Amino acid sequence: MAYGIIGPRASATDPAENMLFLLLGVFAVFTLSYDIAVLVPISLRDVTIITAAACLLPLGALIRSTAIFLTGFARYCGERAREAGSWFLLACCLAAGAIALLANRPDADDSFYLARAVLDWENWTSPIVPVYPFAFTEGSGTRFTSLPSWEHFAGAIAGLTGSHPLTIHHLVLPALAGAAVPYAWFCALTRISHTNRAALAGVAAILLLMLLDGTTHRGVAYFGLLRIWQGKVVLTAVIAPLAIAVALDTMRHGRPADWVRLLLLGFVAMGLSTTAAFYLPILVGLAAGSFWLVYLPPTRIWQPPLAALAVFAYPALAVVPFYRGLAGGDALFPSVIASNLHEILLIVFGTVKAPTVIALGAAVIGLALARRSRLLGWFTLWTAALAVPLAWPPAADFIVARLTSTDAMWRLAYAGPVLLAIGAGIGALIELRPLRLLVPLGLAGGYALAMFLALRGLPPSPFVGLRFPTLALKIEPGALTASRLLLDRLPAGRLLAPRELSTVLPMLSGRQRLANFREFDAPKQLVFDGRRKLGEELALAHDWISGLPFAGDPRPALAAVMRAGLDTVVLSPATANLAAAETVVVEEGFQRLDLPTSYLVFRRPGG
Repeated sequence: MAYGIIGPRASATDPAENMLFLLLGVFAVFTLSYDIAVLVPISLRDVTIITAAACLLPLGALIRSTAIFLTGFARYCGERAREAGSWFLLACCLAAGAIALLANRPDADDSFYLARAVLDWENWTSPIVPVYPFAFTEGSGTRFTSLPSWEHFAGAIAGLTGSHPLTIHHLVLPALAGAAVPYAWFCALTRISHTNRAALAGVAAILLLMLLDGTTHRGVAYFGLLRIWQGKVVLTAVIAPLAIAVALDTMRHGRPADWVRLLLLGFVAMGLSTTAAFYLPILVGLAAGSFWLVYLPPTRIWQPPLAALAVFAYPALAVVPFYRGLAGGDALFPSVIASNLHEILLIVFGTVKAPTVIALGAAVIGLALARRSRLLGWFTLWTAALAVPLAWPPAADFIVARLTSTDAMWRLAYAGPVLLAIGAGIGALIELRPLRLLVPLGLAGGYALAMFLALRGLPPSPFVGLRFPTLALKIEPGALTASRLLLDRLPAGRLLAPRELSTVLPMLSGRQRLANFREFDAPKQLVFDGRRKLGEELALAHDWISGLPFAGDPRPALAAVMRAGLDTVVLSPATANLAAAETVVVEEGFQRLDLPTSYLVFRRPGG
């Protein structure tokens, strides 16, 4: 059957994709093992052993087919080595991996993601901790059970290699995941492009936006290469295009291998972020459903919903038992980011002058000029199916209440076809003979502009205020130095520290049990545990000693938190009315320690 796009492949995929999905399969097995460990008391070492055994046991039976695969893969690489496009794609992958590794943009979210993995890595043979035990929440609370295994995967690699999880998480994984970004988008674009040349032009356009458009904090640059070490970004930048590619294969061919890959991606996505529970089924369902309406006969009407269910199978199994415990309206700090379509568009894409929006307009023109009307129709239906419910308040309220939250609703923007349409549109332009040379020149000019803006520190470059290049942990250097000093000089205990330190300390070691990470982590947990008053006091005290805005008198709150059972209190030099904070700490019986740092460190005698 002709689809108006590149012809069906003779085989399910090429050897390079087989190799990628083989690696994803290892992570999927680890994710399943880890999620079992959340329910059954086994250690990170045990999870690693189970994963290794599960991956090695079938090897004896598959050794012959593995040898055949490796021989075929070597032949495939030899054939591809003679193609200029393969060298270009390899260069894109290596460049993307290097940029992801060397771009240093600290992110406080890492504290919540990585703290448990570091704790479990330090206690390699002890049962995995499903909830980080804050100073005041030990032995209680299951509301924040974290199902993603990405950071624990870093801990497992660290345990096997004798390194630190933070080294794996901030140096090794960014390079590998960053290198996978161009290839993942190439996989998606080859399904809808007439030539590999067009797909490669689309990849170049998408990468350009990831280096040029820093318009918003949640835009394609930061959720592309510059935060790729975080699981939720790997989900949107790597797994999403792979899911589109596999969904299209499933719609067009329906081979057993295609359905298996959809199931596999559900495991992988759940290991990366709980966002996958709503994001990936919506992405696959809308992409497949709109594709069916444009390209497929009515006899295949069952395929789109089944594809969405296939990719949702494991997220549903993993999340549904926990969902009602994770949800709830009793949060202390409702973090409302987006509640409707207009807010989502502003948060992710910015204004109409943003590079991504301009590129989308050029791509639509390219699809029209190339007469790719069915492809344009597919993108239009896909966009409408996503946008209309979000634009209608009752539907948006239902999505927030039943599928996601105002915290994460903005991520649905990445379930749309914007980046795929940009890649396809630029690829369509390069297929037009009059523009065959102009498009590469235009892309080259775009990269030159991105480099100029980055070097001059001018917006909308995402490199403004970002350290690059630097082969260092993605942590602010001053906070890293101070945190290492505290861990080196202080005995284990319970510690309250300002935000810039409390988000770094748990990523280095679990020896100090933090009272809080960010403004809301432990306070929310305390509220869910029925200790609202202490949660409110902790939030106020933490804001005060962090130099953050606060309302009310924080002195009684700080005193109450200290009486709840702290061993150490660290005050930031930026604390408003620092003298008053010192007075409170001293009155509670703490003594100041003489340490070579600008932070004021107080310790309870005998603590």
